Amino acid sequence: MKLRSLRPIKIDFYLFQELLSPFLGACGFFFFIFFVLQVFRLANFVIVHQIPIGIVLKIAIFLLIGFANFVFPTAFLSGVIVAFGRLSTESEIIALKSMGVSLFRITRPALVLATMLAIVSLAMNMVIAPWGERSMAQLLYGAGTAKSIPLIQAGSFIHDFYDLIFYAEEVDQTTGGLKRVFLYDARQPGSPSVIVAPEGRMQAVATKDLLSRRILLRLQNGTIDKITDDTNSAERVMFKEYKLFLSAETPEFILPGDTPRFDSYQTVLAKIASAEKNSIGYYDYMVELWKRISLSLSPFVFVFLGIGLGTQRQRSAGSAGILMTLVVAILYWVLILWGNSLTFSGTLPAPLAMEIPNIAVGIIAIYFFRRAAR
Repeated sequence: MKLRSLRPIKIDFYLFQELLSPFLGACGFFFFIFFVLQVFRLANFVIVHQIPIGIVLKIAIFLLIGFANFVFPTAFLSGVIVAFGRLSTESEIIALKSMGVSLFRITRPALVLATMLAIVSLAMNMVIAPWGERSMAQLLYGAGTAKSIPLIQAGSFIHDFYDLIFYAEEVDQTTGGLKRVFLYDARQPGSPSVIVAPEGRMQAVATKDLLSRRILLRLQNGTIDKITDDTNSAERVMFKEYKLFLSAETPEFILPGDTPRFDSYQTVLAKIASAEKNSIGYYDYMVELWKRISLSLSPFVFVFLGIGLGTQRQRSAGSAGILMTLVVAILYWVLILWGNSLTFSGTLPAPLAMEIPNIAVGIIAIYFFRRAAR
């Protein structure tokens, strides 16, 4: 066995390498899975909302940055399970123990990597991930404003124009000016309207909703023919100016910009200090702060859990490691949600409630680690 010829410092370096490779592989795997899950939604930006592909790629990058604070601890647990599963399967753990190296001593390289990852995770949770979320929000808002006035082909009927049938003989794409406009509005069942005007204009309307399309259609010197289906009669109204506010749905999974997860840790601390005690806003930001801290500390718990689970001599360390990681990740997230509810109900303070996942998983980790150390 090649481990017998290694000195203690070389053993540490060897184990560190064994951990690093599956950790990086797991990072790539989880990032890929997350990206695949977002492909259809990103395609929706291009097809439905007509956003340039370059902006969509930037959105994808910001999404991955925002997801990294969950990927790193999860990938670390998977890496530890896979690495120690391979070491156990190939009897290298037994060889190390026969050399007088205890399982606690073998844990040292994993703790070093966990410390490095905890520092990176803390930076991600407090600064980088919120920056990615804010950057994505600003990018989406900018793209939504740029696309608020939809591209309209002059001289063609459009049957899906904000639930209207629209026609304009001339269209100025720069100013939004329209000439000889026809609208058929059937949004009120049983009482459709036909609107005709010699001129008009489309104007973008500012909104706080990300990427929502809202325009104000202003028509001048036209007529409205309101048709009543029951009596087959029509009523004509002439107008000097007619304003029609039109809006389209905001793309799903995009949240308003004013949410705690978008804020840097300085902003979170400032909001906690200024919020009224025991108010909803106070709890929101307390939960967000301590959730970030809890996620940053999770690698220390995952070290012992990963070693305990990995040394169970699984036949396929890779597939078993991924499966066990997903089970733990789901459990961890459920406990986070439970801690969140305990905070808002006033049962536990946020610092303790948001550490429930680490405490619960830590108890499980101690059990499996002590079992492996026998």
